[in-house]
Amino acid sequence: GKTDKAIASYEVILDKNPSSTKHYYNLFEAHGIDVNNLDDDDREKIIEILNEKIEKHSKLLFLKRFLLNFLNKEEDFRVHFEKYCRHFLTKGIPSLVNDIENTIKTDELKMKVVKETFEKYLESMQKDLTIDGEEQDPMQETFLLFYLAQIRHIEGDYISALELIKEC
Repeated sequence: GKTDKAIASYEVILDKNPSSTKHYYNLFEAHGIDVNNLDDDDREKIIEILNEKIEKHSKLLFLKRFLLNFLNKEEDFRVHFEKYCRHFLTKGIPSLVNDIENTIKTDELKMKVVKETFEKYLESMQKDLTIDGEEQDPMQETFLLFYLAQIRHIEGDYISALELIKEC
């Protein structure tokens, strides 16, 4: 019926323009999902849809970041965030925290995971220049300090943020 046609149409549009937030929300709506009132089944359906898109467009960072918005289980968020974060860290991209700020600033669980991840990586870098047992470029320590300073700034801990910046 109409629903199947709408879903198929949005799938075609998203295959041509996989970075369109608006069209993803339209696709979710065509699936009968109200993103402002998600239950567990709807959330799982969104995650399934986005994971399929990520498989198709594996190099597209937008999809990996967009998925973070819908992950509400600590371990799922941690696994996906660490993968997402490592790209920025290994490439030396300073805008990671700006990129995820809207996802984490009002979600205590996600903020906690992000902080813990940065702190864990920083501790490892300061100890032996590794992350998860893999040797890293020493500059990654600087980026981790910068990322943590940004997190502390978002939290309103300006003195701690400034101290971290001084370490950079």
